[in-house]
Amino acid sequence: MLLPSGNDAAVALAQYFGKFLSFKLVRDTDSKNVRETLQKFKEFTEFYNKEYDKESVKLFIFEMNKNCHKIGLKNTYFANVHGLSNTKNLTTAKDMAILTSHCLKNHLLRVIFKKKYYTCEVFN
Repeated sequence: MLLPSGNDAAVALAQYFGKFLSFKLVRDTDSKNVRETLQKFKEFTEFYNKEYDKESVKLFIFEMNKNCHKIGLKNTYFANVHGLSNTKNLTTAKDMAILTSHCLKNHLLRVIFKKKYYTCEVFN
């Protein structure tokens, strides 16, 4: 997603991880019975697959905004996963500086940010 035109990657990751968030939501709301929780997750997954993963993306966006608030981004709101093409997406330069500072705490991101070029190797 750090590469230009990474919008499709952002949507794909939101769809994928949104399903895990939905499982966590189901597990946290009803943790009495593991078998019942797994059945509910299966039902959610079938629904999301039919609905082109819209609900999992919405859940992912909700978590994005929740985490923005946790790290101190008081004037940031995302209406979609890539932050583009939507007038409801809001942020400030100060919030972007806070986000950048937070990202720089991650070693892998620091390594990637320092690179002028980054190539991906395909493993067989």
